[in-house]
Amino acid sequence: MVVVGDVYLKHIRIDCKKSDKKMDIKNLCSSERMESELVEKIAKDVLEKLNRVYVGDLDQQIAKYEQLAQLQKQYFETIPNLENCHNHRATVKRITDLKMERNIRMLRLSPDMLSHLENSNNNNHFGF
Repeated sequence: MVVVGDVYLKHIRIDCKKSDKKMDIKNLCSSERMESELVEKIAKDVLEKLNRVYVGDLDQQIAKYEQLAQLQKQYFETIPNLENCHNHRATVKRITDLKMERNIRMLRLSPDMLSHLENSNNNNHFGF
């Protein structure tokens, strides 16, 4: 009976070692799966952040210039002269330039597309 018990105990030890190995493999696989899921989430987050375009600096400048243009317009209406008119027009032009820069940033135009835009503006014979 002792012999049978020893064999039984050895069999249990071998099964335990096998099951430990199975558990280790399962734990390893699940931890690798969790790790890969975490890496995937981080990668998605990074890509989302890279896809965002920051234009807050331009928005602030545009808002300030729009306030300035409004004040210049009021000033020009109360004291109409050529200098006040030029100041207002220059401010409005600056606002337009900033809005164009903002839109270019939002569209993420490539440098070759930008050069195409510049060339089309230079070839404009009508003066628009």
